[in-house]
Amino acid sequence: MGNTSHQAYLNAQNNKEFFAIDVWDNLESIQKLYSDPNLAAEFGRLFEGQPEVTVWADAGWLQF
Repeated sequence: MGNTSHQAYLNAQNNKEFFAIDVWDNLESIQKLYSDPNLAAEFGRLFEGQPEVTVWADAGWLQF
């Protein structure tokens, strides 16, 4: 669907806090996935409430 990588993290002080970074190659696929009610239902089974989802763009800076 355009997802090129997924990185998952747990908070070192509270392993019930989850943070994920997904890298996509197009905005339309992000919008399609995150607007899917089935995904929202699955998040509801995994977490206490819905996640905060924000979309960020690559700054174009050197990465390492």
